[in-house]
Amino acid sequence: MPHRQTLHRVTFSTVFSLVALLAVAWSGTAHAQTYTHGTADGFAAPTEPVSPSSGMLAYIAAGYLYPGSRDFDDLGIDRWFATTFTNLRNNGPICGATLRMTVQNQSLNDSMGMMFMGPSGTPLATGWGASLSSLGVPSGTTGTINLNLASLPGGVNLIPTLNAQGFVDIFVQDDSGVDFVTLVVTVCGVTADVYTKDNTSDLGYAPTVDPIWGSPDIRVCYSPGCTLAQRYLAYGITNYLYVTLRNNGPLTPVGNAASGTLNIYYTGAGVAAIWPNDWTLIGSISVPNLAPGATQEFMFPWSSVPAPGNYSLLTRWVSSGDPMSLPELPGSNTLTNTRWNNNIAWKDLSVVGL
Repeated sequence: MPHRQTLHRVTFSTVFSLVALLAVAWSGTAHAQTYTHGTADGFAAPTEPVSPSSGMLAYIAAGYLYPGSRDFDDLGIDRWFATTFTNLRNNGPICGATLRMTVQNQSLNDSMGMMFMGPSGTPLATGWGASLSSLGVPSGTTGTINLNLASLPGGVNLIPTLNAQGFVDIFVQDDSGVDFVTLVVTVCGVTADVYTKDNTSDLGYAPTVDPIWGSPDIRVCYSPGCTLAQRYLAYGITNYLYVTLRNNGPLTPVGNAASGTLNIYYTGAGVAAIWPNDWTLIGSISVPNLAPGATQEFMFPWSSVPAPGNYSLLTRWVSSGDPMSLPELPGSNTLTNTRWNNNIAWKDLSVVGL
Protein backbone atom coordinates (compact mmCIF):
# COMPACT_ATOMS: atom_id res chain seq x y z
CA MET A 1 0.00 0.00 0.00
CA PRO A 2 2.45 2.69 -1.15
CA HIS A 3 -0.05 5.55 -0.75
CA ARG A 4 -0.46 4.78 2.95
CA GLN A 5 3.28 4.57 3.56
CA THR A 6 3.83 7.92 1.86
CA LEU A 7 1.38 9.46 4.30
CA HIS A 8 3.31 7.95 7.19
CA ARG A 9 6.59 9.42 5.95
CA VAL A 10 5.04 12.89 5.68
CA THR A 11 4.02 12.58 9.32
CA PHE A 12 7.49 11.53 10.54
CA SER A 13 8.88 15.03 11.05
CA THR A 14 5.74 16.34 12.71
CA VAL A 15 5.58 13.42 15.12
CA PHE A 16 9.06 14.29 16.35
CA SER A 17 8.59 18.06 16.55
CA LEU A 18 9.40 18.11 20.26
CA VAL A 19 11.49 21.20 20.85
CA ALA A 20 13.87 21.42 23.82
CA LEU A 21 12.11 19.10 26.28
CA LEU A 22 9.24 16.66 26.52
CA ALA A 23 8.48 15.23 29.94
CA VAL A 24 5.38 13.10 30.39
CA ALA A 25 4.06 10.95 33.21
CA TRP A 26 1.77 7.92 33.40
CA SER A 27 -1.60 8.90 34.99
CA GLY A 28 -1.32 10.72 38.29
CA THR A 29 1.53 8.60 39.62
CA ALA A 30 4.28 8.34 37.06
CA HIS A 31 6.10 5.09 36.36
CA ALA A 32 8.06 6.31 33.35
CA GLN A 33 9.14 9.64 31.95
CA THR A 34 10.30 10.40 28.43
CA TYR A 35 12.53 13.44 27.94
CA THR A 36 13.58 14.61 24.48
CA HIS A 37 16.00 17.38 23.54
CA GLY A 38 16.14 18.40 19.89
CA THR A 39 13.96 17.26 17.01
CA ALA A 40 14.44 13.97 15.16
CA ASP A 41 14.37 15.56 11.71
CA GLY A 42 17.48 14.05 10.10
CA PHE A 43 19.68 17.12 10.75
CA ALA A 44 17.29 19.39 8.84
CA ALA A 45 17.60 23.17 9.19
CA PRO A 46 17.00 25.19 11.24
CA THR A 47 19.03 24.02 14.21
CA GLU A 48 17.44 23.54 17.63
CA PRO A 49 18.87 24.91 20.89
CA VAL A 50 20.63 22.78 23.49
CA SER A 51 20.21 23.05 27.27
CA PRO A 52 23.62 22.49 28.89
CA SER A 53 24.10 23.05 32.62
CA SER A 54 26.32 25.89 33.81
CA GLY A 55 28.72 23.28 35.16
CA MET A 56 29.01 21.58 31.77
CA LEU A 57 29.66 24.91 30.05
CA ALA A 58 32.32 25.73 32.67
CA TYR A 59 33.96 22.34 32.11
CA ILE A 60 34.12 22.87 28.33
CA ALA A 61 35.42 26.44 28.66
CA ALA A 62 38.18 25.34 31.06
CA GLY A 63 39.49 22.52 28.91
CA TYR A 64 38.77 23.37 25.28
CA LEU A 65 39.82 26.11 22.89
CA TYR A 66 36.25 27.02 21.90
CA PRO A 67 33.75 27.48 24.79
CA GLY A 68 30.02 26.86 24.58
CA SER A 69 28.06 24.09 22.89
CA ARG A 70 26.94 23.51 19.34
CA ASP A 71 23.18 23.29 18.69
CA PHE A 72 21.30 20.23 17.52
CA ASP A 73 21.78 19.65 13.74
CA ASP A 74 24.99 21.78 13.71
CA LEU A 75 27.49 19.90 11.54
CA GLY A 76 30.39 22.32 11.88
CA ILE A 77 33.71 21.35 13.44
CA ASP A 78 35.74 22.15 16.55
CA ARG A 79 32.90 22.56 19.05
CA TRP A 80 31.60 20.25 21.74
CA PHE A 81 27.95 19.29 21.94
CA ALA A 82 26.36 19.32 25.41
CA THR A 83 22.86 19.19 26.85
CA THR A 84 21.57 18.40 30.34
CA PHE A 85 18.53 16.45 31.57
CA THR A 86 17.36 17.71 34.98
CA ASN A 87 14.75 16.91 37.66
CA LEU A 88 14.95 13.20 36.94
CA ARG A 89 13.69 12.15 40.39
CA ASN A 90 10.50 14.22 40.29
CA ASN A 91 8.31 11.13 40.37
CA GLY A 92 10.34 8.95 42.73
CA PRO A 93 13.43 6.73 42.82
CA ILE A 94 14.85 5.65 39.46
CA CYS A 95 15.10 1.93 38.72
CA GLY A 96 15.96 2.05 35.01
CA ALA A 97 16.92 4.43 32.20
CA THR A 98 17.72 4.26 28.51
CA LEU A 99 19.34 6.81 26.22
CA ARG A 100 18.74 7.08 22.47
CA MET A 101 20.55 9.56 20.21
CA THR A 102 21.29 10.00 16.51
CA VAL A 103 24.77 11.32 15.70
CA GLN A 104 26.82 12.08 12.61
CA ASN A 105 30.42 10.99 13.28
CA GLN A 106 32.73 13.42 11.47
CA SER A 107 36.01 12.44 13.10
CA LEU A 108 38.27 9.45 13.68
CA ASN A 109 38.46 9.99 17.44
CA ASP A 110 35.22 11.61 18.65
CA SER A 111 33.44 10.23 21.73
CA MET A 112 30.15 10.64 23.57
CA GLY A 113 29.31 10.18 27.18
CA MET A 114 27.55 11.22 30.36
CA MET A 115 28.86 13.49 33.14
CA PHE A 116 27.60 14.93 36.42
CA MET A 117 29.11 18.41 36.61
CA GLY A 118 28.87 20.75 39.59
CA PRO A 119 28.29 24.48 38.98
CA SER A 120 32.02 25.25 38.83
CA GLY A 121 32.72 22.57 36.21
CA THR A 122 34.08 20.01 38.67
CA PRO A 123 32.62 16.48 38.48
CA LEU A 124 30.29 15.55 41.35
CA ALA A 125 30.44 11.86 40.45
CA THR A 126 32.08 9.50 37.99
CA GLY A 127 30.47 9.47 34.55
CA TRP A 128 30.95 7.26 31.51
CA GLY A 129 32.10 7.65 27.91
CA ALA A 130 33.02 5.70 24.77
CA SER A 131 34.10 6.40 21.21
CA LEU A 132 31.35 6.79 18.64
CA SER A 133 32.91 4.09 16.47
CA SER A 134 32.87 1.58 19.34
CA LEU A 135 29.14 2.31 19.75
CA GLY A 136 28.41 1.38 16.15
CA VAL A 137 28.78 4.72 14.36
CA PRO A 138 32.07 4.67 12.40
CA SER A 139 33.73 7.84 11.16
CA GLY A 140 31.91 9.34 8.17
CA THR A 141 28.56 7.74 8.99
CA THR A 142 25.28 8.63 10.72
CA GLY A 143 23.72 6.25 13.22
CA THR A 144 21.46 5.87 16.22
CA ILE A 145 22.95 4.83 19.56
CA ASN A 146 20.84 2.96 22.13
CA LEU A 147 22.19 2.65 25.68
CA ASN A 148 20.85 0.98 28.81
CA LEU A 149 22.22 3.13 31.64
CA ALA A 150 21.99 0.18 34.03
CA SER A 151 24.32 -1.88 31.84
CA LEU A 152 26.65 0.32 29.80
CA PRO A 153 29.62 -1.01 27.82
CA GLY A 154 32.36 -1.86 30.27
CA GLY A 155 29.87 -3.06 32.88
CA VAL A 156 29.03 0.43 34.20
CA ASN A 157 25.71 1.02 36.01
CA LEU A 158 24.78 4.72 36.25
CA ILE A 159 21.38 4.22 37.93
CA PRO A 160 22.72 4.79 41.48
CA THR A 161 24.41 8.00 40.30
CA LEU A 162 21.22 9.22 38.58
CA ASN A 163 19.38 8.70 41.87
CA ALA A 164 22.08 10.52 43.84
CA GLN A 165 22.40 13.50 41.49
CA GLY A 166 18.99 13.78 39.82
CA PHE A 167 20.47 15.02 36.54
CA VAL A 168 22.88 13.99 33.80
CA ASP A 169 25.01 15.93 31.29
CA ILE A 170 25.23 14.45 27.78
CA PHE A 171 28.23 15.37 25.62
CA VAL A 172 29.65 14.59 22.18
CA GLN A 173 33.14 15.63 21.05
CA ASP A 174 33.99 17.76 19.08
CA ASP A 175 33.58 17.59 15.30
CA SER A 176 30.43 15.44 15.34
CA GLY A 177 26.81 16.57 15.21
CA VAL A 178 23.71 15.42 17.09
CA ASP A 179 20.17 15.24 15.68
CA PHE A 180 18.25 14.53 18.92
CA VAL A 181 18.66 12.90 22.33
CA THR A 182 15.93 11.01 24.21
CA LEU A 183 16.16 9.82 27.81
CA VAL A 184 13.51 7.43 29.16
CA VAL A 185 13.54 7.07 32.95
CA THR A 186 11.67 4.26 34.69
CA VAL A 187 10.51 4.97 38.23
CA CYS A 188 10.64 2.10 40.71
CA GLY A 189 7.45 0.08 40.71
CA VAL A 190 7.73 -1.02 37.07
CA THR A 191 8.29 -4.76 37.31
CA ALA A 192 8.77 -5.73 33.65
CA ASP A 193 9.23 -4.25 30.20
CA VAL A 194 7.24 -6.10 27.54
CA TYR A 195 7.28 -4.93 23.92
CA THR A 196 6.16 -5.84 20.42
CA LYS A 197 8.52 -5.02 17.55
CA ASP A 198 7.65 -2.01 15.37
CA ASN A 199 10.16 -3.16 12.73
CA THR A 200 12.80 -5.86 12.39
CA SER A 201 15.52 -3.74 14.05
CA ASP A 202 13.35 -2.67 17.00
CA LEU A 203 14.79 -3.67 20.40
CA GLY A 204 12.18 -1.90 22.51
CA TYR A 205 13.77 1.54 22.70
CA ALA A 206 11.70 4.70 22.31
CA PRO A 207 11.14 6.61 20.18
CA THR A 208 11.01 4.13 17.31
CA VAL A 209 12.55 5.21 14.02
CA ASP A 210 10.52 4.57 10.84
CA PRO A 211 9.03 2.35 9.62
CA ILE A 212 6.55 1.68 12.42
CA TRP A 213 3.44 0.71 10.41
CA GLY A 214 4.53 -2.83 9.44
CA SER A 215 5.23 -4.68 12.70
CA PRO A 216 6.81 -8.10 12.04
CA ASP A 217 5.28 -9.28 15.32
CA ILE A 218 1.74 -8.99 13.91
CA ARG A 219 0.84 -11.56 11.27
CA VAL A 220 -2.29 -12.90 9.55
CA CYS A 221 -3.26 -16.48 8.71
CA TYR A 222 -6.28 -17.97 6.91
CA SER A 223 -6.11 -21.13 9.05
CA PRO A 224 -4.95 -21.63 12.64
CA GLY A 225 -1.40 -22.78 13.19
CA CYS A 226 0.11 -21.53 9.93
CA THR A 227 3.83 -20.77 9.97
CA LEU A 228 3.97 -18.13 7.23
CA ALA A 229 2.12 -14.82 7.36
CA GLN A 230 -0.40 -14.00 4.65
CA ARG A 231 -0.13 -10.71 2.74
CA TYR A 232 -3.82 -9.84 3.04
CA LEU A 233 -6.87 -10.28 5.22
CA ALA A 234 -9.63 -12.28 3.52
CA TYR A 235 -13.22 -11.00 3.59
CA GLY A 236 -15.95 -13.57 4.22
CA ILE A 237 -14.00 -16.09 6.31
CA THR A 238 -12.46 -16.27 9.78
CA ASN A 239 -8.93 -14.91 9.80
CA TYR A 240 -6.39 -15.63 12.54
CA LEU A 241 -4.26 -12.81 13.90
CA TYR A 242 -1.01 -13.64 15.70
CA VAL A 243 0.75 -11.16 18.00
CA THR A 244 4.15 -11.64 19.67
CA LEU A 245 5.03 -10.28 23.11
CA ARG A 246 8.67 -10.06 24.26
CA ASN A 247 9.45 -9.82 27.97
CA ASN A 248 13.02 -8.57 27.53
CA GLY A 249 12.62 -4.83 26.96
CA PRO A 250 15.45 -2.42 27.76
CA LEU A 251 13.96 -0.49 30.68
CA THR A 252 13.76 -3.20 33.33
CA PRO A 253 16.42 -5.89 33.78
CA VAL A 254 15.11 -9.26 32.62
CA GLY A 255 14.20 -11.37 35.63
CA ASN A 256 10.56 -10.62 36.42
CA ALA A 257 7.46 -12.31 35.07
CA ALA A 258 4.88 -10.01 33.47
CA SER A 259 1.10 -10.03 33.66
CA GLY A 260 -1.44 -7.96 31.78
CA THR A 261 -3.90 -7.87 28.90
CA LEU A 262 -3.12 -7.93 25.18
CA ASN A 263 -5.70 -6.05 23.08
CA ILE A 264 -5.97 -5.83 19.30
CA TYR A 265 -7.96 -3.25 17.27
CA TYR A 266 -8.55 -2.17 13.68
CA THR A 267 -9.31 1.08 11.87
CA GLY A 268 -9.75 2.40 8.35
CA ALA A 269 -8.47 5.86 9.28
CA GLY A 270 -4.79 5.04 8.73
CA VAL A 271 -2.18 7.54 9.87
CA ALA A 272 -4.82 10.06 10.95
CA ALA A 273 -6.37 7.63 13.46
CA ILE A 274 -7.27 9.26 16.79
CA TRP A 275 -7.18 7.38 20.07
CA PRO A 276 -9.55 5.84 21.07
CA ASN A 277 -12.42 7.03 18.86
CA ASP A 278 -11.19 5.64 15.52
CA TRP A 279 -10.35 2.14 16.79
CA THR A 280 -12.63 -0.92 17.05
CA LEU A 281 -11.68 -3.72 19.44
CA ILE A 282 -11.22 -7.13 17.80
CA GLY A 283 -10.39 -9.06 20.96
CA SER A 284 -8.47 -9.27 24.25
CA ILE A 285 -6.32 -11.97 25.83
CA SER A 286 -5.43 -12.07 29.52
CA VAL A 287 -1.79 -13.01 30.11
CA PRO A 288 -1.31 -14.04 33.75
CA ASN A 289 2.34 -15.02 33.52
CA LEU A 290 4.77 -14.11 30.74
CA ALA A 291 8.07 -15.59 31.89
CA PRO A 292 11.24 -13.47 32.23
CA GLY A 293 12.97 -13.25 28.85
CA ALA A 294 10.08 -15.02 27.11
CA THR A 295 8.97 -14.44 23.52
CA GLN A 296 5.42 -15.74 23.14
CA GLU A 297 2.86 -15.55 20.33
CA PHE A 298 -0.89 -15.18 20.94
CA MET A 299 -3.76 -15.91 18.50
CA PHE A 300 -6.93 -13.87 17.91
CA PRO A 301 -9.63 -15.43 15.66
CA TRP A 302 -11.42 -12.70 13.68
CA SER A 303 -14.68 -13.73 12.06
CA SER A 304 -16.07 -10.24 11.34
CA VAL A 305 -13.40 -8.92 8.96
CA PRO A 306 -14.69 -5.68 7.33
CA ALA A 307 -15.33 -5.12 3.62
CA PRO A 308 -12.36 -5.02 1.20
CA GLY A 309 -10.16 -1.97 1.58
CA ASN A 310 -7.10 -0.67 3.43
CA TYR A 311 -6.95 -1.03 7.21
CA SER A 312 -4.58 -0.75 10.15
CA LEU A 313 -4.21 -3.16 13.05
CA LEU A 314 -3.11 -1.97 16.49
CA THR A 315 -1.94 -4.05 19.45
CA ARG A 316 -1.68 -2.72 23.02
CA TRP A 317 -0.10 -4.42 26.02
CA VAL A 318 -1.87 -3.07 29.13
CA SER A 319 -0.17 -3.83 32.44
CA SER A 320 0.05 -2.06 35.80
CA GLY A 321 3.63 -3.30 36.14
CA ASP A 322 4.58 -2.08 32.67
CA PRO A 323 2.71 1.18 31.95
CA MET A 324 2.89 3.34 28.83
CA SER A 325 5.78 5.82 28.76
CA LEU A 326 3.58 8.33 26.91
CA PRO A 327 -0.02 8.56 28.15
CA GLU A 328 -2.63 7.84 25.47
CA LEU A 329 -4.72 10.96 25.99
CA PRO A 330 -8.23 11.08 24.47
CA GLY A 331 -7.96 12.65 21.02
CA SER A 332 -4.23 11.92 20.68
CA ASN A 333 -2.64 10.75 17.44
CA THR A 334 -2.21 6.96 17.52
CA LEU A 335 0.92 7.03 15.40
CA THR A 336 2.58 9.26 18.00
CA ASN A 337 1.46 6.93 20.78
CA THR A 338 2.91 3.96 18.90
CA ARG A 339 6.23 5.65 18.28
CA TRP A 340 6.73 6.56 21.95
CA ASN A 341 5.35 3.40 23.65
CA ASN A 342 6.96 0.02 23.13
CA ASN A 343 3.72 -1.53 24.49
CA ILE A 344 1.97 -0.57 21.21
CA ALA A 345 2.49 -1.90 17.68
CA TRP A 346 0.90 -1.07 14.31
CA LYS A 347 0.45 -2.95 11.03
CA ASP A 348 -1.13 -1.85 7.75
CA LEU A 349 -2.97 -4.52 5.77
CA SER A 350 -5.52 -4.78 2.98
CA VAL A 351 -8.72 -6.80 3.03
CA VAL A 352 -9.48 -8.62 -0.23
CA GLY A 353 -12.55 -10.55 -1.38
CA LEU A 354 -12.34 -14.31 -1.81
